[in-house]
Amino acid sequence: MIGPVYMPRGVLDAPAARTLAQPRAELISAYSTRNLGDAAIMRAIAGLVPDGLVQVKLEGSNELYVPGLQFGAQAQFAELRISVGGDIFNNSRPYFVTRNFLSKLAELGRAPRSTIAFGQTIPASCRGMAFSMLASVLKRLPAVVVRDVESWKVLRDAGVTAKLSWDVAFTTEVLADALWRAQRLLEDANLKPERTALISVRPFDALYPGDQLDFESNIFALARSLMARGHDVAILVQSDVASWDEDRSSAKRISAADPRIRVIDCIADTEDPDPVATLTALLSLANIAVGVRYHTTVLRLAAGREPFNLFYSRKGEDLQRRLGLSGCPVRDIGEKDIVAAIEATAQRSFDPEPLKTNVRQRFSDAQKAVGA
Repeated sequence: MIGPVYMPRGVLDAPAARTLAQPRAELISAYSTRNLGDAAIMRAIAGLVPDGLVQVKLEGSNELYVPGLQFGAQAQFAELRISVGGDIFNNSRPYFVTRNFLSKLAELGRAPRSTIAFGQTIPASCRGMAFSMLASVLKRLPAVVVRDVESWKVLRDAGVTAKLSWDVAFTTEVLADALWRAQRLLEDANLKPERTALISVRPFDALYPGDQLDFESNIFALARSLMARGHDVAILVQSDVASWDEDRSSAKRISAADPRIRVIDCIADTEDPDPVATLTALLSLANIAVGVRYHTTVLRLAAGREPFNLFYSRKGEDLQRRLGLSGCPVRDIGEKDIVAAIEATAQRSFDPEPLKTNVRQRFSDAQKAVGA
C-alpha cells in the first residue's frame, strides 16, 4: 500500500470508538448523513459534547456511518438538545409558511430551556412571517450561535441575543488513517495528489437559484482550462440524499463530455468508517480544491490549506469576506479568467486554529447556559 504523499500539519490518529447506552445530548432538525456537509456538522458536534456521543433521529433508511452518532427515536429527556444543520429554516414559499418549516419550528420550541441553536444560517428565503415566528422561538432559547455575519445582524435587529462564530465543521481534524483511505481514492482514479485539482458541484433549485446547464458548462470549461495547464481534474461527489440534493448526475454529465475528467465519489463506499474524515483528508492532499459546495471550502480550510471559493449563497459569501478567500460567485465563473487565481491557492496554507478555538469556546458557553 502506498503511504501518504503529503502529511498536513496537525495530523491526528483516529479517536477510539465511544459507546454509551443513553447519550445525554440530542440533535434536532438534522438533515441527512448522505450530505457530507451535514454529516460533518453532526460529527463535529458529537466531538464537542462531554461523552462524545449524540442521539439523532433521521428519516432516511440508508444513512452513512458517522462516528459519535447514535441513531434512534428522539430522546424524551435529553439534558441538551442541539439544533443543527445549516440553512434548515429555509421557507420555500417566502410569502407563506410551509408545513416543513412549521414542523422544524415546533421541534425547536418543544423544550426551549434545554435547547440551543448552534452554527446555523438564517437563509434569505426565511423572511416576513416565517422569520418573525422563528425569531420568537429563538428568543426563548438559552443560547443561539450563528455562523455568518448577516444572520447575526438580522437576529440582533429582531431582538434575539445571538452570538457569532463559524461553522462547527471547522473543528474537523485530519486523521492519519483517513489519509490512507484518501490516497486509495486518488490511486483508484489514477491521480497524483501534487497534480490533482478537485472541484465540487451541486444542483440548483428554487432555494438556491441558478441555471444548472450553464453551471455545468462553466465547470466543464474550467476543468478543460485547468487540464490545459497540466492539472488533472476530478469532480467530487459529496451528496446523494434525493433528486434535489445529489451530485452524481452533474459529475457524470461533466465527465462524459471529456473522460479525462475523473469523478471521485466520497459516499459510494458503504464500509468507510468515517467518510467525513476521508473527504477532509482528500482535500488536504489535493494540490487544488475548488469549493462550490460550502463544506468543500470549510473542510479544506480546516485541514490547513486554502481553497478557491465559488459561492452561491449567504454562507459562502460570508467566508469570502471574513477570511479574505480567493473566489467569486458561481454565476461569474463563465465571465472571468480565474485559472491563475485558482492555481495561486495551491501554495497557500491556512491556520484554522483560531476558528477551531472560537467554535469550541462558543459551544462550551452554550452548554453552560443550559447547565448541561
